[in-house]
Amino acid sequence: MAHRIDFNQFDVMVMQIGSPGVPPQVLITWTVETIRGTAHDVEFHVERSQTPDFTDIDAIEEISTPISAVVGQTVYEYLDITLNLQSFWRRWYYRISAVDADSSKTTVTDVKTWESDPKVFELEIIARHDWLLRYETGTPCFALVERTSGGDHCQVCYNESLGRSTISQCQVCFGTGRERPFYKPILSFIDFNPPEKLTSSQQMEIQMGQTNVWWSAFPQLKPRDIFVEVLSGKRWRIVKVVPIGDVRTSIQHFATIEEIKPRDIEYKISIPADIQRTAVNNLEDMKNERRF
Repeated sequence: MAHRIDFNQFDVMVMQIGSPGVPPQVLITWTVETIRGTAHDVEFHVERSQTPDFTDIDAIEEISTPISAVVGQTVYEYLDITLNLQSFWRRWYYRISAVDADSSKTTVTDVKTWESDPKVFELEIIARHDWLLRYETGTPCFALVERTSGGDHCQVCYNESLGRSTISQCQVCFGTGRERPFYKPILSFIDFNPPEKLTSSQQMEIQMGQTNVWWSAFPQLKPRDIFVEVLSGKRWRIVKVVPIGDVRTSIQHFATIEEIKPRDIEYKISIPADIQRTAVNNLEDMKNERRF
């Protein structure tokens, strides 16, 4: 008999940042509606990634053994102690998948990290930003999120003794020291002309070859991540990021970026043709959308 699986709540909480001898701990909890019948035929899988785009199959880790549902139990939890939280910019995203063995149907939660959910007024601000960037001021770009943990070291240039890449122009890892160093590109809309009063309020001073930009709440990026303009192919490297919002929720991001020269190794990073085609088709469809 197929089971109906409805998630009511899903939370991610940092319990322990970690210190020498004390592992970091992140508690993942979720609640479901009561599963009737043979509940043990339903299994929960805890999935984790460093990118919020869970369509990137290679980036998803299943960090738990399957957790069987229990008749009458509605609250479940899992303690993740396998990650590294020492870097300010390292953020992990989680998702729960519920698999019904009888029907082979999979139900998934939203993707969450330990940031709080936006308040009602913050959701409205984010929605307005998204609309403005998508239809008026934003330049369509692919965001390339660099992998900062996990994955194999580059077999061509990584030196175990030094703990780093030894070839800056390595065409396997692009100087990062990791194989498959970037996650699947994320289509984003970036404003390359932020209002002067906003950039001055954030003290975003720039150097030669740099510019200031802003984007909405998503994606959450860090220094060394890359923007690739969809239509022109021009590439930019993030130098500095300032999240805007309260201490628990980001609703906007300002950043200083620098132009990547065509001779730099980052121009060797390829964007899959199917992702490029999908992005261009989406941009064409936008032209026919009603804005009001």
